[in-house]
Amino acid sequence: SSFPTPVTFLLMLQMWQKTCSPEAGDFAEEILSRMEIVGIYQNELKHFPNAYVLALECWFTAARAGRSGAAERAFRLLKMTEAQDGRNRTFCDSIFDESSEAFETSGSMDAHIRMYPVMLKICAATHEKQDMSRAMAIAFEIYDKMINGRIKPSPRTFEMMYMCVKKFLDHHPEEERQGMLQKVFDPASKHGITRGELMGRHKESLRRDHLHTDSGTRHSGGERNSIRGTRNIFSNKH
Repeated sequence: SSFPTPVTFLLMLQMWQKTCSPEAGDFAEEILSRMEIVGIYQNELKHFPNAYVLALECWFTAARAGRSGAAERAFRLLKMTEAQDGRNRTFCDSIFDESSEAFETSGSMDAHIRMYPVMLKICAATHEKQDMSRAMAIAFEIYDKMINGRIKPSPRTFEMMYMCVKKFLDHHPEEERQGMLQKVFDPASKHGITRGELMGRHKESLRRDHLHTDSGTRHSGGERNSIRGTRNIFSNKH
């Protein structure tokens, strides 16, 4: 067959996920679009949810790189996955295994629920000022979905929410900032996570992000070369 295989699409998505490119999410969605077209002719691609999860991870890459609107675009992709899921348990079980970063709780969960932690990472990684309000709103919406779905939040869940709120309120009056942060501290305490633990996790995340930024700067040249071929594939748009 002259059509790309599922492995081809996965490798392309993984390539973009591992870059530091703000274009990662946009090209991931272009890859998904091509995959869906090929899926018309190949049954093995008609139900291939792993690709959508990787595409969401690509939006996390884009958000970290400063892509404006990354959280909104990622949320749109998540909602599309929710619609495709159709509460199909077989579909969701094919997406993740227990070794996945997004597998936060034990037992079987719907696909979109397992994607919630990735969406929270994207919101927390948002640092464009005009996007922070929307990213924070999405983070709280994801949290509500988890609670309504009886999914126990992890410390990581509250850490991501804390980061969203703190970034958004950095230039707001102290009283307003503390009031909004309390909306994270209160539910976190109900799950046995203290204010001090959240703040400590946040400081550690900042340290890791600093190391990640330094590493990304050193390797950016090589990454640009590694994705050149992928970009060329989609350069001839009609």
